[in-house]
Amino acid sequence: MALRVSCQGTYISLFRYLVPLAFTTVVVDIGEQFLNRSIAQGANAVHTLAAFGLAYTLTKFFMAPMEEMKQVGLVLVHDHRGRQKALGTVIGAGLLSAAFLVAIGKTKLGIWLVDDLHQVDGITGSLARQAFLYLCGLPALQGLAWVHGGVLLQWHHSALVGAASLADIGMQILTVGVLLHTSLKCFQTIAIPVLAAYAGMTTRLVFLVCGYYYYVHRRLNESKETTSEKMPSKPLTVRRILGFLWPLALVQMVQKISRPIINLFAARTAATVSSGVEAVAVLSVSYPVAHLPYGWLNDTRALAPAFQKNPKNGCPRVSGRKIARFIAGCGITSFAMMAIMFWIPDVTISILVTMISVSQEFAQMCVEPLRIFSFLPLGVATRAHCSGWLIMKGTTKALSPSAPVRVVIIIIQLFILPSLGVTGAPMGVAALLSGFYGEATVVVIASLVVRLRDKRKRRTMQTATVGREQIEMLAAEETEREDLTLDDHCELEHEHTV
Repeated sequence: MALRVSCQGTYISLFRYLVPLAFTTVVVDIGEQFLNRSIAQGANAVHTLAAFGLAYTLTKFFMAPMEEMKQVGLVLVHDHRGRQKALGTVIGAGLLSAAFLVAIGKTKLGIWLVDDLHQVDGITGSLARQAFLYLCGLPALQGLAWVHGGVLLQWHHSALVGAASLADIGMQILTVGVLLHTSLKCFQTIAIPVLAAYAGMTTRLVFLVCGYYYYVHRRLNESKETTSEKMPSKPLTVRRILGFLWPLALVQMVQKISRPIINLFAARTAATVSSGVEAVAVLSVSYPVAHLPYGWLNDTRALAPAFQKNPKNGCPRVSGRKIARFIAGCGITSFAMMAIMFWIPDVTISILVTMISVSQEFAQMCVEPLRIFSFLPLGVATRAHCSGWLIMKGTTKALSPSAPVRVVIIIIQLFILPSLGVTGAPMGVAALLSGFYGEATVVVIASLVVRLRDKRKRRTMQTATVGREQIEMLAAEETEREDLTLDDHCELEHEHTV
């Protein structure tokens, strides 16, 4: 009975830790939709929406590595010096990202990337390049915020991280509400979502930094980094941070670029221009709606580093098996939610008409892609569990092959599916699903390889230890025999003398 209560308490602890993180994911999705709605109320809404969407999507590509600074704070930062190294890495990467965004906004690179490649008109291209200049500081702010957020997650203050996300979206809503009553609404509409994004991210940063100094700063080890026995203690350096970060950043950047690739193929393989526009529109609506019930599963990656590897703040250690069961339960729950939402036609259409304010005919076009999306949660949960275990081990390089595999499978499917009669939005979602499961399979294989390698190392160490013990025993026995021989010799000499 006591064991059952203990298990229930363990799962409750995992649940309490995960809920604020899941809430953070939902808030981010809602926040992006709110920024788009703020533009729709301004002047020249069509051009401004297209320009900001283009600029913000490409800016998120540069923000992807900063998003993974959360894992650096969660796994690698254990003392004040390590935090300083992580912040220095963020500042350097932020300056590099800002330089790229400024180059896009000010040089011919931006004209080629925005006007020529995306084939937009002059007004939209000019607004998009202007937005790139405005957004150049956002990646650095996000990285600084997530370093402190990761440290707070390491010390099990996930509720504070969720509260920071709530403060972020609240400040965005307040900023948009104020600026819509100014002259910016008529003359500089694109500045409204940009300023709202900065206000929200700055609020998140201030919230997390204050939480860090109040709850964690004094408790960090001043001199020595405390790590697990499996991960030897060594000083945190920029090189070590980059070695840990680049595979995670690569995976994130590939995930960010998958959607534009799919949108491009969906538009180009359509029978007519109007059907291509419809396919992109259906995908644009289906992505965020489908992401709400399964996107939070990615946050389960934090469970293994926070609970299985030297848990802080007095929390008990949780076994990998219990964490795997909990994540499996989350995956099944998400799958059930998506089955209810997307496999009952009346429910699906009601959600789309109510939340997105689309017509009945357009909502009907979104049903099939959303049903395909409903098979994602089980794969997301599996990938999250294996990725979290590899992140806890610090062997993130094992994740790097999954990114190119995902892209290759998606592109292959985008060429094959039209020949099978699958086109438009269903083709895009089916290709995304195939690429995702290919990526998840590679991650599972990588985790199995690392586990086998660790087992071999342990066996080698055990064999070496047994060998040393046997040598020491033989040496002790030899010394004992020599001592006995010496004692017998002394007794014989004594008898002879007598």
